[in-house]
Amino acid sequence: ALSAAIGNSGETLTARALRRPLSKSPWLWAAGVALLVAGFAGSTAKGRDQIDVLTGRVDTSQYAVFPFQYVGSAAPTHDDEPVANGLYSVMREWNGLKLASDLSVSDIRRNSTDRSLDGMLSASRRARAGRMVWGRVWLTKDSIKVRAVVYDAIGGTSLREREVAGPRDLLERHPGILRMLAADLLRLDGIPKSASSGDGGTRSFVAWHAYQEGQRALTTWRVMSAIDAFERAVAADPDYAHAQTWLAQLLVWRGEPSSRWTSHVSTALRNRATLDVRENSLVDALQSIQQGSFSGACVAYDAMRGRDSLDAAAWLGLAHCQGLDRSVVRSSTSKTGWAFRGSIPSAQRAYARALQITPSAFCAFPFSVVARLFVVETNAPRYGATADSSPYFAFQDIIADSIAYSPRPRAELTSTPFEVLAPAYDRALQRNRDVLLNILSSLTQRLPDNADAFESLARVLEMRDDITGTPNGGYSALSALDRAKLLATDSAQRARLGATDVRLHLKLGDFSRTVAIGDSVLNANPSPSPKAAEYLAGIAALLGREHVAVQHLRTSGGSVSLAGAPAVPLLEDVSTALFMRAALGVCDDSLRSLHKRLDVLLESYVNPAQRGSARRGMLMRPMQFAVSCLGPAVTLALGDSVPPIMRVVQTLGGADVKHGRFLLDSIQKFRRVMRPGDFAVDYVMTEAWLAATMGDTTAAMHQLDLTLTALPTLGWHVVYEPGMAAAVGRSMAYRADLAAARGDAITAALWAGRVLTLWAHSDPSLAPTLARMRALASHRM
Repeated sequence: ALSAAIGNSGETLTARALRRPLSKSPWLWAAGVALLVAGFAGSTAKGRDQIDVLTGRVDTSQYAVFPFQYVGSAAPTHDDEPVANGLYSVMREWNGLKLASDLSVSDIRRNSTDRSLDGMLSASRRARAGRMVWGRVWLTKDSIKVRAVVYDAIGGTSLREREVAGPRDLLERHPGILRMLAADLLRLDGIPKSASSGDGGTRSFVAWHAYQEGQRALTTWRVMSAIDAFERAVAADPDYAHAQTWLAQLLVWRGEPSSRWTSHVSTALRNRATLDVRENSLVDALQSIQQGSFSGACVAYDAMRGRDSLDAAAWLGLAHCQGLDRSVVRSSTSKTGWAFRGSIPSAQRAYARALQITPSAFCAFPFSVVARLFVVETNAPRYGATADSSPYFAFQDIIADSIAYSPRPRAELTSTPFEVLAPAYDRALQRNRDVLLNILSSLTQRLPDNADAFESLARVLEMRDDITGTPNGGYSALSALDRAKLLATDSAQRARLGATDVRLHLKLGDFSRTVAIGDSVLNANPSPSPKAAEYLAGIAALLGREHVAVQHLRTSGGSVSLAGAPAVPLLEDVSTALFMRAALGVCDDSLRSLHKRLDVLLESYVNPAQRGSARRGMLMRPMQFAVSCLGPAVTLALGDSVPPIMRVVQTLGGADVKHGRFLLDSIQKFRRVMRPGDFAVDYVMTEAWLAATMGDTTAAMHQLDLTLTALPTLGWHVVYEPGMAAAVGRSMAYRADLAAARGDAITAALWAGRVLTLWAHSDPSLAPTLARMRALASHRM
């Protein structure tokens, strides 16, 4: 009848799938089976316990303390049992420790007659505690022995057992003994004995456990994990001097800016009464470093070494304070009359000793610090200052068969012949490379799963130009890098290793592979951490990805302004955009607009007293890149406090070409003793442009050829620093333009083709450059 009614209404009947009987539904059967399993599980003791955990009726992080059993004497009444009551009292002192109340434990125990282990575990569960503290007390006429155990109240297993013994009045004579026993019962596994000094530094259970996690990480020198743990500890208890001390120490060793660690030192100093002798020495050392006295730090670290010659932290401290001391003092034995107070040979010996004691201590320093102890890259002078802040410099040399530095006033850097500055420089460089290579080769054998060791090994092999192959049957830079990439877990390290991979293939001249790896690394990190973004910005700049480079530069939190210039955060977006566009050689109205806008903003946001230094800081590098577009005269607004290369540019802006040639020749005299690849590519590009502008195109092409045909000699910063990275493609494009101007179609096509490969996926802002390169690549004159 219903069908007829529907049909009579004119509606069309749609066929419906027949509903499956409930008895044949697989989901219903599955639900039924689950209910049966749950019902069966709930009928067993273990099943009920697990359900209690899942439903929150038993808290696996909560402790219950039960009266101890007595052997050899009658047990006191529950309320008078001294050990359990004492442990309960001291455990209550920990803020944040979950502890079943003594009243609930007392009630549960009175209602239970089962004094067996199973009975006590059941009682603990009824108190909603997943951890039970229980044990035995042996009493004799003259002595007492207490054995305390922490049990897993669910599984019934013993988690930790500790024992104390002594005269019968031990608890009365040493009231702190139970506090020590409680700390031992609550301590994490794998904690070094030296970490127990932090037990009394806080009453925050969260802070204490985080501190222990940090100390446990330091047993294998997992430094970043330790830093994270100590940061959590000081967040939970800002007055925890032990955590503040170790956090500050690790940040100093990692080369972090003082703004990140000085506040931790100050807090540790205010609360140093809780520290033991070792941590007090660390605080003394850190305070000295904060005050600029590395010699004072060495005294403190040496005191640590004197108390324990196997303390790797003491040896690391000695290596750090000796190697990074910038103080220049008078010396009757130095050929210049001056010497660095810190000894590099002493620093190297201290560092080697630390690694001999604990190989994993290698991870305490980043490679940038290790590279200051063992200088393996050319063109890496050691800078310092006298007590009156006069700047000095020195290059490593060999004197009396030992690495040595002979400081000279900074003004002599470009005027003194290199053979006078450091006659045995090449031998010193090779010695450092060999020594560090031996150390790292040994470390990779002892620490085969350590990504840092393999990354550093790749760096040293790269500096030796051992990029491919297996020299002496060992690793090459690429194979060591592959191993490091396989082991790395930290996102920032992965990004850095990716940048290294890009650089190595760039050095090999494999531009297609360079682009493929660079694109892959960038695509794998769409939302990088600030630390990872530091390395991704250089990759993007190398590949002509202007907007990605700017984005990563801003994400990194870094500034493109010169160090020491006044910080103007509100201008960073504009200055970064100008920097990147200028570095890539973009010459259009947008570049001029950014330049004018930054000048206006400087007038608006910077007071007159700081405006000059702020302008220099923000515009120095961009104007170096943009002089070919904006003209040399634009650099005159930077004032006189500019580097030598910019002083040459300013002479052209003032139409003093003769003086400009003299200054440029003075700079290049100093550089003739160094490999062209040892210098920043952006500076090479600027020098070539200056030579061509002053009429010496041959010298300009020769200058570029020396670098572009010796890519394996480029320093490791070439991909890390966006300005240098951008200059690689730009230098190739400029070399193609110079060749075309000379009528050398073959050379122009060669370099134009390489630019087209390197910038194949570049931003539209580089379209005019690529159009010009395509014309040169296809044109034959």
